[in-house]
Amino acid sequence: MTIRNAQPESGANRPVVLAVDDDKAVLESIRMILEDYEVLTATSGADALAVVRSRPVDCVLLDLLIPGIDGLQVLAEIKAVDPGLEVILVSGLGQPQAVATAMKLGAFEYLVKPFAEEDLLGLVAEAVNRRRANVATFLLISDDAGVIASLAVILEPHTTVATAVPRLDMLPDPRRHAPLVVIYDSGVAAPLAANFVERLHERYSRSEILALRRPFQLHEVLQHITILAPSLWDLSVRASRLGAPLLRLMDFVAKSYHQPLGAQDLARAVGYSVHHLAHIAHERLGVSLMEYLTRFRFEVARHLLATTDLTIDQIADEAGFSNASHLSRVFLSFSGRRPGDYRHRVRIGGMWPLPRMLRPPRTYI
Repeated sequence: MTIRNAQPESGANRPVVLAVDDDKAVLESIRMILEDYEVLTATSGADALAVVRSRPVDCVLLDLLIPGIDGLQVLAEIKAVDPGLEVILVSGLGQPQAVATAMKLGAFEYLVKPFAEEDLLGLVAEAVNRRRANVATFLLISDDAGVIASLAVILEPHTTVATAVPRLDMLPDPRRHAPLVVIYDSGVAAPLAANFVERLHERYSRSEILALRRPFQLHEVLQHITILAPSLWDLSVRASRLGAPLLRLMDFVAKSYHQPLGAQDLARAVGYSVHHLAHIAHERLGVSLMEYLTRFRFEVARHLLATTDLTIDQIADEAGFSNASHLSRVFLSFSGRRPGDYRHRVRIGGMWPLPRMLRPPRTYI
C-alpha cells in the first residue's frame, strides 16, 4: 500500500471563484470582498470559457454585459462544459428579461449592481457549498466491484464517493471533478500499477493518491484514509472497533455478494451464532446484518451502472438482487433515484456521485 501526496498549488485548498467583468474596478472589489477564496478574473467571455475549460472552478460571477461573446451565451457554454458549475449573474437595473432567460439556462442566482458585500458573500458561499456537495470527496478506482463496495459502504454515509474502472479514458474529468482522495486498487502486476499511479498523479495533481496492493486489510486502508483526509479522523476509531468478526464478515460479503445469502450464511462464515453476530453488527456498524448486505449490493450496482453497459437485469443478477424490480426499489430507497436515471445523469456528466443516502446507517461507533 503506497501513498502519493499531491503537491497543491498556492491556495489550492480554498474554493475557486471566477469573476467575469470588463470593469477592472469591479473585479478588484470582488477580490477584496472574497478574501477567503481564490479569485480568478476574466474581462471577456472568451477568457472566462478558457478558464473553465482548463482548471477546476467552484463558482462563477458573470456580468451579463461583457465584450465579445454575449453573457447569456457564455452561461449556456459554461453549462455545456460543466453542468454542475454554479453561475451567479451580476446585472444592472433594467435587465429583467435577460435575467429571466439566464435563470432558465441554469443560473444559480443573480445580484443587481451595486450589490451589498454581505449579499455577495452569502450567495457565493451557498453556491460553493452546493457545488462541492455534488463533487465526490473520494474517487475509488478498481475492476473489482467487491473492493469498491467494501470501501464505499463505509465511506458513503459520511462523505461523497464516486467510482471508476482503471481506464484513463473513462476517469472523471479533473477540470470538473477534483476529488480530495483517489484510491486505486490495481489487481495487476507492480510495474503496470506503478505506471497507472503516475498517470493518476498527473491527471489529479491536486488530489492525494492511495494505491492499494493486494492483499490488504480494510482497517489499514481506513487508517491511511484518515491521514489523507483528517476531517474523517473518526474512521480510525471505527476501524479499531470493527474487530476480527466484522472484518471477516466484510471479506466474506465482498467475495460472495452475488450469491443468495441469508443471516445464517453470514453467521456461519464468521463462526458466530446469528444472534451474536447480529448484536455485534448492530453495535459497531449501526445496521442489521441484512441491511449491511443490501447496502453492499447497492454499492456494487451503483458502480456497475456508472462503469458498464450491462442491462439493469444483468446488473441486478450480478449484484445479487432477486430481479431488476428489487434492485430498482432498493436504489430508489437509498438514493431517491431509479437506476436508469442515475446512469443517465452519470453519462451526461450532470451528476457524478450520488447525494447522501436518504436512509443512511447510523453512525459507526
